[in-house]
Amino acid sequence: MSTRGYVTVAPYIHGQFPATDLLPGYRADFKAQVNFYRWDRIYLSGTTGNETLMHRPPDSFSQLSLDRLRYYLAPELRYQGERWFVKTSVKRESINKVSGVDPKKIYWWNSAMIGFGSRGSTQLHLRERYFRMDSGILNLWDGQINAGKFIDAPGTIWSARRHPYRYEIYGNLRYHVGIIRNWAFYATLYGHRWFTGTVSGEHKVTVTMNCLYRGAASGAGLFYTYVISDTFVPDNEDKFGALGIRIVF
Repeated sequence: MSTRGYVTVAPYIHGQFPATDLLPGYRADFKAQVNFYRWDRIYLSGTTGNETLMHRPPDSFSQLSLDRLRYYLAPELRYQGERWFVKTSVKRESINKVSGVDPKKIYWWNSAMIGFGSRGSTQLHLRERYFRMDSGILNLWDGQINAGKFIDAPGTIWSARRHPYRYEIYGNLRYHVGIIRNWAFYATLYGHRWFTGTVSGEHKVTVTMNCLYRGAASGAGLFYTYVISDTFVPDNEDKFGALGIRIVF
């Protein structure tokens, strides 16, 4: 059994919350993946994570208010080759709005997912990608794509709540710049689209630039994230930019 993951803390350095006109605050993220069982190239694993968003009221410099919490849990079956993977999973996700617009509103859903891509496109593969390589220019590309169907089962724990979405597609494209001494540099473009019952839907497009310092068994570094476009109502960060710290374990 092995565990991979990361923790981030990032203050927003520009942007304003839509509709609330609140000044930027802070966002903290945690994600961990545990491989419970392995048979040859087939893995049975589980992924869990949470995101916490806080904002600073306009009339206070030091006071922070909890805005919303988001968590997810996803058992996963994955075939993993030397460079590529194919996976299927069932994901449970929830967004709890504590303050701001629609306080105390809760969204949650379950979805069945399939996906494939290159191993270097996963955030949890960073240790394997960078910690064993020598310094030099990499000039490598990685990517992945995932698709899911939201489970609709009225009267059971699988039934969704307070959202109109039916399907989702998401993925990323990652460019590995290289390694200078113990510093690794890479950039990632993320895209996510949620579909309702019609062709219409909502989307989120984000770009992140990263530098990561390699340690003996873990790493830490800086990253800058900019949300290019975001129309996703439950967790909107349109035109926000954040500069933060990432710890990889």
